[in-house]
Amino acid sequence: MTNAPVPGDVAEYIGIWADAGLRSFDTMPGWLPWFAIPITSAYTVESLDRVILADAAAGAFTVMLPTAVDRNGQQPITIKRVNSGANAVTIGSTSGTIDGSATVSLASQYSCKTVISDGTNWHIVMSF
Repeated sequence: MTNAPVPGDVAEYIGIWADAGLRSFDTMPGWLPWFAIPITSAYTVESLDRVILADAAAGAFTVMLPTAVDRNGQQPITIKRVNSGANAVTIGSTSGTIDGSATVSLASQYSCKTVISDGTNWHIVMSF
């Protein structure tokens, strides 16, 4: 990851000052840059992942969320299906449920779920 500096006016606006030593995205909690991760097969979400673009054109697969305990208090994770056709993308969790279910499905092209952890389970906070 590159050390991208935060503009001074932004740092001042959010109350983070240069003398605190928090002047880059990789040193400020919650200020990690978002990258879209394109995937075409089964995938386990990694610690810095925020947006997953899932293409199941070659076959259905599952995107596994990490344990809800590991992501408690962190930024949400968005998983979006980008392919058309019959192959669904399933979202599962290594522990905990997703809105009370073991899995949820992205059954159609451009369907999307954004989830966040409460430290025990995952909650869908946006869906389309």
